[in-house]
Amino acid sequence: MKHKLILVLTMCLSIGVLIGAVLKQENSEQKNISDSENTAVGYKYTVKEYNGNVAVFSFGSTYPIEVLECPLKSLPDNEAQRLTAGIDIQTDDELQQLIEAYD
Repeated sequence: MKHKLILVLTMCLSIGVLIGAVLKQENSEQKNISDSENTAVGYKYTVKEYNGNVAVFSFGSTYPIEVLECPLKSLPDNEAQRLTAGIDIQTDDELQQLIEAYD
């Protein structure tokens, strides 16, 4: 009887571990899908605030590739809020238009 109880407990534990592994894999796949959705959209740049100025970043980077001489405090509040959140850009033309708007 004791052996059967140990066997049942071992099986339950094994099933629990398998279920946990499956759930972890599903969560990982779901995160990868979210990440690939941004890549699939093709974002190339992010324009956002950096040390009080408007700056251009390669998408996903933490260091700017260009810092504009445009202080965030000189912009209207709604535009400053957009830049604080970051504006994702798909093309070089779109980036150029946005940079020209801040010059």
